[in-house]
Amino acid sequence: CRSGAEYGRVCGSLAAQMGLEDRARPGESGPQCAAFSEVWLAGDAAAHRAGLEAFCTSLLQKDRTPRKLGGAGKANPAFPDNKQQVAEAVALVRERAALIELAAFLAPQLEAGRAFALAWHKAKEREGLVDFDDLIARAASLLSNSAMAEWIRYKLDRSFDHILVDEAQDTNAAQWSIVKALTDDYFDGAGAQGDAVRTIFAVGDYKQAIFGFQGTSPENFREARDYFRDKLDAAAQAARETRGAPDVRGLEEYGLGRSYRTNQQVLGFVDRAIDAIGYDGFGLDQRGDPHTGSAEPGLIGLWQVVRVTEGEDDDGEREGWLARHDRQLADRIAQQVAQWLDPAGEGFTLSKGNPRRATAGDVMILVQKRRELASLIVARLYRHGVPVAGVDRLRLGNPLAVKDLMAALRFAAQPLDDLTLASLLVSPLIGWSQDELLRYGHRPPRVRLWEHLRESDAERVEETMGILREILRRADYDSPQQLLHWMLIGPMDGRRQLVARLGREANDPIDELLNAANAYASAHTASLQGFIRWFDAGDGDLKREAGEGGDQVRVMTVHGSKGLEAPIVILADSAIRPDGAGEVVLHEDLPGGGEARAVPLPVLAKGEQVGPVRLAGELETAKAMQEHWRLLYVALTRAQEALFITGSLGPRDAKNGPHEDSWYARLKPLFGEDEGLADPIWGARWEIGERAPYVCPVYTSDAADDLPWGDTGGRRVDKQKHRTAPDAHADAYLKQTNRA
Repeated sequence: CRSGAEYGRVCGSLAAQMGLEDRARPGESGPQCAAFSEVWLAGDAAAHRAGLEAFCTSLLQKDRTPRKLGGAGKANPAFPDNKQQVAEAVALVRERAALIELAAFLAPQLEAGRAFALAWHKAKEREGLVDFDDLIARAASLLSNSAMAEWIRYKLDRSFDHILVDEAQDTNAAQWSIVKALTDDYFDGAGAQGDAVRTIFAVGDYKQAIFGFQGTSPENFREARDYFRDKLDAAAQAARETRGAPDVRGLEEYGLGRSYRTNQQVLGFVDRAIDAIGYDGFGLDQRGDPHTGSAEPGLIGLWQVVRVTEGEDDDGEREGWLARHDRQLADRIAQQVAQWLDPAGEGFTLSKGNPRRATAGDVMILVQKRRELASLIVARLYRHGVPVAGVDRLRLGNPLAVKDLMAALRFAAQPLDDLTLASLLVSPLIGWSQDELLRYGHRPPRVRLWEHLRESDAERVEETMGILREILRRADYDSPQQLLHWMLIGPMDGRRQLVARLGREANDPIDELLNAANAYASAHTASLQGFIRWFDAGDGDLKREAGEGGDQVRVMTVHGSKGLEAPIVILADSAIRPDGAGEVVLHEDLPGGGEARAVPLPVLAKGEQVGPVRLAGELETAKAMQEHWRLLYVALTRAQEALFITGSLGPRDAKNGPHEDSWYARLKPLFGEDEGLADPIWGARWEIGERAPYVCPVYTSDAADDLPWGDTGGRRVDKQKHRTAPDAHADAYLKQTNRA
């Protein structure tokens, strides 16, 4: 802050100038401010600190800007500048005090984090384990800083002459240090292979850098480009000045504007979107080359956003715990896809190659975040009879098939748990309905369900008890994986029952549960209760190979779609607000120079973000916004022939419309200002481009001609592919992430 002498001089000047005003007029601001200044100046350091807040009721306003005191300003022209200096000095003192309080708040947390990190490091050393970050850090250190680094690089130099770096925009600084160490001898004359031509080839697109939350930064790509350009230029210059030296070429840069998978209509829309947002919004230092695509017909559509205002009821819907606007959005998307696949309708023609009608596998639905909307869309697609592959990633414990199998294991470990037994009875493994559970399970108070069923002589109960007793018998001798295998492929025929109820996507979580049981058996003593405890303590994810979904609609996040494509892409949640700053990190410069040390910070209230913390937060906010727009670029470029954009707004946002920085709000002006075309599903739609001409459907089964499209005894029938999907599948899938 300012020195005490200067601060006192300014306040003294203020007191003197304000004292020039007429003190005979009580209640005026000038005399009161002059009196405050005199009292404050007369105090010691402690009084100064205690009286700091009083500035906001005298010299300064509540927002800490200088108070208007016109009379003193007329008496002395320097008075306004003095007021401004006092305002700045008070702000600096308050900022320093806030930083001191923040340091006291953070220090114990950072000390605890450091202790944990050291303990974690010792635990890995004790067990002889390394993680992925350890591999990168140790490889970089071994190649750059160790005493054997030059010998190791010489040995490696004999093994290869070419290096290819893919997805270079998502390569972090430590990984680039490995590449730099491996190529260090490339620029120092002949290597171990003599005059062999050696190359480094890096391919990446700055606009597709979307994994900042994993610690990567596209700035590393830019820095690496400049590093290798300087290295190559220096080597080329040295070669030109040396007689007999081989020719060395400089860095050659090529654009990625040509696309062989996406039509020009979609790519032209992408270019207009970049221009509307601004290339600097993506973090680019200059505008890239325009995209060039194929000449087939293409279509970009904007569907009217779904709005739900306060006071709208839920119409008795069963999924009332989910946002109503998301439920409506999911249902409309499912209706739209079902309409495209209806062989009795116009369908949707794809023109790339031989013109044909779109099938379920041609549709990809993207969401920005992994939340309930993705599961809702899958459930609604099931309900409308559309083949769908399910979401791209789930917690292993969330899928309903896993919950049902774990309920069977929990029953085997504790048969007197009424809730577990009831869950098992109504699962596909046993097959009771809710009515049967109520009929056979109703019992007097304080009577266990298992004990009650043992006393029943109903035929249905006796049949079920035989299965339950066999589970208990086998639990005494079989390991968890053996018991699971018996339930799935033995007399219970569990896998077939689960797939029949939940659909083919149940196979993946079932297989992962078996893998988990095998992993437990390989590292622990076989124990049913031990496996249950180990499974509940885990947090493993189930990642579906989205590129192998067959002829099914794919629903995934934009991050999960990286590297994939589809003829038809729907951006389902383009109206949501962008995320704020991610993890804020301060970089502390160490005495004596060297690499700055990163200091992670927790989420802080706005009032706590002052000084360097505020600047770091603003920087992270800007980076997050740039990644928000790069994520849009990735989403747009997944489409080959058709792209559709929509979203939904809840009661809080319905009145004002989509957030100004949402994808929907920034893309809507590209469709013009007209009212759009009337649409029976969306109300209104806007379109750019054209659809390919109509193509007649091709039936895969003669029997399909005799089946009606629509409701056939609780089923939806797709004549084109002759598949059925019971409505129960939709309800069961929707509960995967919500049932306890």
